[in-house]
Amino acid sequence: MTGPADIEADGFITCHPAQATTLPGPARMTLAEARAVRADLTSHDDRMLIESCRVIADETVSDDERESATALLAILENDD
Repeated sequence: MTGPADIEADGFITCHPAQATTLPGPARMTLAEARAVRADLTSHDDRMLIESCRVIADETVSDDERESATALLAILENDD
């Protein structure tokens, strides 16, 4: 069941627990922002996708989400 804890700051409902990044501020995107970038691959450049994958891999508590981000990161880094 979806509850208030499932709604992130941007208004989207997530299936993963919301959590803050360990490095707050503009130098590091938040987990919610990283998930939004990851969800819309075609609208972002490789640099943004790589950063979002790194944030997701570092910050998520979901093993499946971490594995998915790590796999995409490997593809993007080998593409360079």
